[in-house]
Amino acid sequence: MSFPKIEHIDDVTPHVSFDKGFVVSRRPDHTVIDYVFALPETFDTPIARECRGLKFDRDGLLIGRPFHKFFNLGERERIEEID
Repeated sequence: MSFPKIEHIDDVTPHVSFDKGFVVSRRPDHTVIDYVFALPETFDTPIARECRGLKFDRDGLLIGRPFHKFFNLGERERIEEID
């Protein structure tokens, strides 16, 4: 499994929207991209799966990221069911 390369906020903003459950919270010294609710399509792309608490500095450079997204048992289709 490869993970998407994310170095700048511009790498992720085209892939997130409030309609899919994401918010972009601008703070005085940093910006956070996170999700506030999850729909079936919220984490439907590799980049969307990474957008859970990403932190960017004032210049938009990535300064922090949480562990990679995992799903609970039964929350998504099983590996054997993926075409």
